[in-house]
Amino acid sequence: MNTPNVQEASLRCPYCNTEHQHNLYAIVDLVENPSLKLGLLTDSLFSVHCSECDNQFVVMHEMLVVDKGASFAILLAPDSTLTEVIKPSEIGHYETLRLVHSSDELKEKILLSDAGLDDKTIELCKMYLLMKMERKAHTLLYADHQGFASQMLFTLFNEKDEIQETIQCSDGLYTQLLKTAEEFSLKKGYFLHIGQAWAFNEIKNSVG
Repeated sequence: MNTPNVQEASLRCPYCNTEHQHNLYAIVDLVENPSLKLGLLTDSLFSVHCSECDNQFVVMHEMLVVDKGASFAILLAPDSTLTEVIKPSEIGHYETLRLVHSSDELKEKILLSDAGLDDKTIELCKMYLLMKMERKAHTLLYADHQGFASQMLFTLFNEKDEIQETIQCSDGLYTQLLKTAEEFSLKKGYFLHIGQAWAFNEIKNSVG
């Protein structure tokens, strides 16, 4: 892409109004800069420390995260409500293109890739679990995979995005739903938002 990997921006602290010069990453290549993955997973890449008042504040911005090794590209668009964005021609070939709207969604996609888990199947697992618990208005985020226990762990959030509890999900459910997820075709050449709404619509359309 023509956009430089790092852009300098002038930011004002929301607590004391002090102006700061801060580097914003437009592109994060996890192969060329593997150390930046920790910054994404801990949100430190989006955090700014004010030297004047000693407070921390978060700066969310559009970012493209790519991993040539895992062949995925994730577009973080925090100010967007779109479910798909066409891939610019200058971006190379990646098997998986995903659109996310928050750092939590971004972290989840990276963790799923690291664990070798299919995100479409994970969204079907979430839908099943929420329906079983009768908490359709809540959301789930993948947290970890415990191989020794053959289970996955999800964090449950309420309607106010407050953490409620940890939910367990067996690997057996994932294996069962993987076959279903493989039947859903995805639009080529687009960054797609694969979330709980996507899972619900796919199941609804397949039944209808």
